[in-house]
Amino acid sequence: MQNNNQEQQNQDLIQKLMEQQNNEHQEKKDDDQISISTARVSSIKYRLYVFIFLALIVVWIVDYILPTREKTIWLHTTIADKQQQITNFLEKKSQYEKDKDLISLMEINENKIISCVNYKVWCTEIPQEIRENFWFARSYLQLNNLHDPKMEINEKIILANINEYLLKEIGQNNNESLTRIGKITNISIGESKVVVSQLYSIPIRLQASFANKDNLLTFIENVDKNVLEAKSYRILYKIDEINYNIMEYDQEQIVDIKMHAFYYQE
Repeated sequence: MQNNNQEQQNQDLIQKLMEQQNNEHQEKKDDDQISISTARVSSIKYRLYVFIFLALIVVWIVDYILPTREKTIWLHTTIADKQQQITNFLEKKSQYEKDKDLISLMEINENKIISCVNYKVWCTEIPQEIRENFWFARSYLQLNNLHDPKMEINEKIILANINEYLLKEIGQNNNESLTRIGKITNISIGESKVVVSQLYSIPIRLQASFANKDNLLTFIENVDKNVLEAKSYRILYKIDEINYNIMEYDQEQIVDIKMHAFYYQE
C-alpha cells in the first residue's frame, strides 16, 4: 500500500514537472512571437521613416534644388549672351564709326574717285584710306535708291542707265556726244530680294546687239569698272552670265546677258 502511494506521488511530481516545462516552453514561444512581432513592427516603422525621409528629399530636390540649378544655368547663359552682345555691339560700333568716316571721306573725294576710275587721272590725289578700299568706294558711289512707291522698282532709271550709259562709250568731255556701242533688243526685270538690311538685289536679263567684241568689252567695262557722272542714274551691277559666240567676234551678234542690279531702300 505504501508503495502504491509512493508511486502515485512520483507520477504526480512527474506530471507537474512536465506541465511546468510545457508552460515554460509555451511562455518562451509566446515571448519569441512577441519579439518577432515587435521586430516586424520596428522594421515597418523604420522602412516608413526611410520612405518619408526619401520622399522629403525628392520633394526638396524637385522644389528647390532643380529650380535653383536651372535658374543658375539660365543666369549664367543670359550673362554670357549679354556679354557677347555687348562685345558684338562694341565691334559693330567701332566698325560703323570707321565705315562712317570712310564714307564721309569718299563723298568729299567723289570727283577724284570718278576721274581715277573712268579716266585714270587724279589717282594719286586720293587719300590712302580710300585707295586701300578703292573698289568698295566705287561700289558705294554706284548704289542708288531705285525704290518706287507705286511700282516697287523705278524701271525707268534702269532702262535709262542701260540704254544711255552702259551701251555708250564714256567720253573724256561731258559735252561730247557719246558713241553708241550697242542696242537693246529685249529686257526683262525680275522681282527684288533683300540682300541685307536695306540693301536689295533685282535680276535682269538683257539681250543687246553688239557690232563686235570690242563693243561688248566696252559694255562689260562700263558695268564692272566705270562710274556714271550722272548721280541720279547710277546703278551697281554684277554680271552673272554672258552668252556670246567668240568664234564670230568680228560680226554683229545679239548677246544674252544675265546680271543683278543692287540698290538701297530708305
